[in-house]
Amino acid sequence: LHTARGMLSHEFCLVPRGDTPSSGRLYAALACRCVPLLIANRFAEHFAFPTRGRYDEWVVSVPEGEFMRSPRASIEGAIHQARP
Repeated sequence: LHTARGMLSHEFCLVPRGDTPSSGRLYAALACRCVPLLIANRFAEHFAFPTRGRYDEWVVSVPEGEFMRSPRASIEGAIHQARP
């Protein structure tokens, strides 16, 4: 409940990958109306119905290596690029 409240109050929600990039964190972010900010190298092929949607149109992603080198800068850069 505490996590959901936090997610509901943000526009972007950090979604580090789990066993696959489409972890439960992704679906929690979507349920809380956040733009998922996914930390993963490859993600689209792991999502449900990959041929039915363009995930790159609504999921912001940061490569894992870039995140590990500079977490804050990589996230700020991804958010800056995602904004219209």
